[in-house]
Amino acid sequence: LQATSNMAVQRVTMLETFLATIMVMAVFRTAYVLARVDVIMTVALGIVVSLWLWRTALSADHERLWKTLETLAKAKNWRGILALEDKAMDVATALRKSRPDVVEAICCTIGSSYQGTGHFERAIALHKQCKEMAAEAKNKARLANACDNLAACYMSVHQTILAVELLKESKLINEELGNWVGVSATCSNLGAIYFSMEQYEIALELHEEHKAISETVGSRRGVGQAFGNMAVCCQRMGHFEKAMPLYQQSRAIAEVM
Repeated sequence: LQATSNMAVQRVTMLETFLATIMVMAVFRTAYVLARVDVIMTVALGIVVSLWLWRTALSADHERLWKTLETLAKAKNWRGILALEDKAMDVATALRKSRPDVVEAICCTIGSSYQGTGHFERAIALHKQCKEMAAEAKNKARLANACDNLAACYMSVHQTILAVELLKESKLINEELGNWVGVSATCSNLGAIYFSMEQYEIALELHEEHKAISETVGSRRGVGQAFGNMAVCCQRMGHFEKAMPLYQQSRAIAEVM
């Protein structure tokens, strides 16, 4: 239904542009008859205005499509997004030079949709494109986001080393940007990975860093989660006397959240 609606909107947009073009040409033709304007100038001006009208209509169509993708992404309607993939990629091709930020956002949205439906190879390919575009644009915030998305995909296909490298890259970028919320989340994710690799001491250090940053930024939830993760690490290392108070602090925070 969504695809049919978009096609209908596109036909209306094209019809409106065509009619507007005819009207513009008629106006210039009248000007030529009344004022003896040179015919070549008339045609040239008509073409310029027609191209402007076409570009405006195209931009409006792009805007509608992007808003549709945003709405579907918020609802995590991955299949709905993938149904619009061909049209979205056509838009991405058209805007590659003029709006690389929109192109990257489209690739990221479709990549997340493939990730959400378990098609990780396609998701990885698209998130790699996002990473390359963000690096080319020297946009560090988008680069960190692309690293996080790629890391999640690699974890899903059990390529843990690649995931760790990408999360470390994301952590460094967010530290440079002063994005401590992002650093905190990355510490938690890295801690969970090292825990799964049975490297409990490294995992504990990362969860301690997560706790410290969460306290600094005022995230009670983050502090509670960090206490719980630290407790599990201590338990696995046989430090039960340390694990118990950590569990209790985590529980106390959870009860008032």
